[in-house]
Amino acid sequence: MANPSDIDRTTGVIELAHCTVPLSMVDGYRLETHFESNLGVGIVGDLPPGPVTVLRLGGDELEHLWCENSEALPTTTREGRCRTQLDVRVDPQAVSAVLDHPLGNHLVVLYGHHAEELRAWWLEYIV
Repeated sequence: MANPSDIDRTTGVIELAHCTVPLSMVDGYRLETHFESNLGVGIVGDLPPGPVTVLRLGGDELEHLWCENSEALPTTTREGRCRTQLDVRVDPQAVSAVLDHPLGNHLVVLYGHHAEELRAWWLEYIV
């Protein structure tokens, strides 16, 4: 799960950042302080590039879904953001939906292209 730090409508690149990450998703990591508080521990995870699915559920009954097959890009750590960072390239039209019809702040990222299966599950069990 991560927060969008920057979104480029033209290129479809979403910069994601969070101070925690499942260690099973990273190639390596180091520990620093939590970004916003400068206290405790934040994980700086090295997330590999490759195919990913990015999604967000929203609404009182989770009746809204935004889910896109995407590409995780090689990402350079930027100052002034949460510790673990990942740039993903999404279809630019899909990026506009995130900005124009937000369902919340956090986005979920999982490796592999699973949008079709996740949409089918959502239609079967949620809607």
